[in-house]
Amino acid sequence: MDSLSTRIANLSPAKRALLEQRLRQQREGQSAYQEDCPRRLCQTSAPLTMAQQRLWVLNQLEPESAFYNMFRCSNLKGELNIAVLTRAITCVIERHESLRTQYVVVEDQPQQVISRDWSFDLPIVDLSQQASAEQGSSLRRLIEQNSKRPFNLSSDLMLRATLFRLGTHHHLLLTVIHHIAGDGWSNSIFAHELTALYQHLLAGQPIPLPELPIQYSDFAIWQQGYLSGERLQEQVKFWSQQLQAAPVLELPTDFPRPPIQTYNGESQTFCLSADLTQVLKELSLESGTTLFIVLLSAWAILLGRYSQQEDIVIGSPIANRNRVEIEPLIGLFLNTLALRIDLSGNPTYRELLKRLKQRALDAYAHQDVPFEKLLEDLKPERDASRSPWFQVMFALQNFPKETLTFSGLEMTPYRLKNTTAKFDLTIGMAEQDAQLQGNIAYNTDLFKAETITRMVEHFQVLLAAIVASPDQPVATLPILPETERRKLLVDWNNTLTGYPNNHGIHRLFEEQAARTPEAVAVVCEHQQFTYQALDQQANRWAHYLRTRGVGPDVPVGLYLERSLEALVATLAILKAGGAYVPLEPGYPTERLAYILEDTRPPLLLTTQALATHLPAHAAQTICLDVPPADCLSYPTTSPPSRTTADSLAYIMYTSGSTGRPKGVCVTHRGVVRLSCHPTYLDIHPSDTFLHLAPKAFDAATY
Repeated sequence: MDSLSTRIANLSPAKRALLEQRLRQQREGQSAYQEDCPRRLCQTSAPLTMAQQRLWVLNQLEPESAFYNMFRCSNLKGELNIAVLTRAITCVIERHESLRTQYVVVEDQPQQVISRDWSFDLPIVDLSQQASAEQGSSLRRLIEQNSKRPFNLSSDLMLRATLFRLGTHHHLLLTVIHHIAGDGWSNSIFAHELTALYQHLLAGQPIPLPELPIQYSDFAIWQQGYLSGERLQEQVKFWSQQLQAAPVLELPTDFPRPPIQTYNGESQTFCLSADLTQVLKELSLESGTTLFIVLLSAWAILLGRYSQQEDIVIGSPIANRNRVEIEPLIGLFLNTLALRIDLSGNPTYRELLKRLKQRALDAYAHQDVPFEKLLEDLKPERDASRSPWFQVMFALQNFPKETLTFSGLEMTPYRLKNTTAKFDLTIGMAEQDAQLQGNIAYNTDLFKAETITRMVEHFQVLLAAIVASPDQPVATLPILPETERRKLLVDWNNTLTGYPNNHGIHRLFEEQAARTPEAVAVVCEHQQFTYQALDQQANRWAHYLRTRGVGPDVPVGLYLERSLEALVATLAILKAGGAYVPLEPGYPTERLAYILEDTRPPLLLTTQALATHLPAHAAQTICLDVPPADCLSYPTTSPPSRTTADSLAYIMYTSGSTGRPKGVCVTHRGVVRLSCHPTYLDIHPSDTFLHLAPKAFDAATY
């Protein structure tokens, strides 16, 4: 029983759904099988399947496009008999009508026409004499040229191949099939039939493959009759309900989405450990679901966390070979299902599995209608910048063994760099050597490579958290690796710095003046002050302001042009313990009046010329260019400080563009912390700064 349970759990999602459907039909007394798909007699033409019709239309619109070319590269190492290889490929083409079918218009309708008069040639390109680096470059260039050469659907064989000789015992076989004649499953059939035929032909033995029960054109005729009328309407109705008001997945991207969807892509690979792979499989078995559902649900949780959405549609390819007679055929059966996943209510992970399992079973029970037919009938609202209904794909595939050994040859895949992305993100996974291998293809016009690397890390952390605590609510499952978590919670929140947090702004200046008294501090036209001179001038005025009542948090108006006097006055106010209120001479009278009324400063520092432009106010006006007689008698030493780090340093007013201007009160602590932060402002003795900012703008603080 355990063995049977394991076998059922390891079934593909589609086959498991079909098994459950047939068992349910048997319990209800219904027929457990659909109508047979018969083999036609003596016919050389057939209609196109629904999936083929869309590809044919796209080819008519862009006959020079190679977007639907499927290519496979295989390293062949060992003693290769090229003549036998050519015969073996010819036998595969003879065996599968789909590979020697042309698509022509008959009475205004496209038809499959099976060719009886055809021949296959295997071009050989010899690169064996080239140096290694040159050979690699030539090989990649020729593979790209051959794989992107368009097919003429009305006259070509739907399979072509090229053999590259790389050395005496090293060849590379490139095969290209147009998608209208095959799919990913078909590629695997081709590879296994080719190896079986090669070794038997080489040994002079009879062809080992059984006769195919039907051909692809038989399926096309059957589909035309089977998937029509009420049956078709019922399937279309199901998907119409499933996809009604389907949301757009809004993932955060690194770049703005182009107005027209692009297909520029890259990919990254990753691998789950054997231990994690095993516990994920155990979780799927324990939950009565499949590994596909376990992984898909985790992918949905991650997308939900990234997008902050609870209703997510993910596309998933399905082999759609739910009949025994079509499993060994090379042909286009692949379909795409739009799986809508509900994350609302913050369910536990186990609860989400139950939701998704039922949603997936319902989808697999309605997998017959091609995605292309749904686009045609349901007519979703189109957006040229993205794919309809979903922008992210997920697939769990049962890949065949990667390395095939036969007749003194070893055939292994030749990996090519992926440069296209049909969707924003496509994640594919497969189990190899007891580990889940993953590949994530992404659109480079939307995402940076480092973003995808981080996403892969988040996915792996999430999977580990799921198996550790499957009863935890999905919104609280962790996704951050420890290094990133520490960076966010600890490193980026470490705000402790060694700045003088009990100093006032003026104290920083006084310390610099003590270090470099004779250095030039400021130049204005033909005047200049050293640090010592500027400090002494400010000290005299600070003592004077103290006698006029200036102390901690007392506002003092400052109505001056940019000048040496303005710097002396600013420092003097701070040294006296007050807070300066900058007033720009260019301000409208109404704004000046409002600020003076709002702050009510007891003193206002200006010049005789500017004083005449001020609106009426209650402050005592002191003109710096005509200083009081006793001002020069005050000491040049700093007055005792009454300022703390939390004392008010200045009040600046907002623009008032969204209402009345608002006075922002800034303390010494904030300015000192920012000025002394080691990574914020790096000033050296040789640096010179232009005092360009208006005094009433924070940038002038420096």
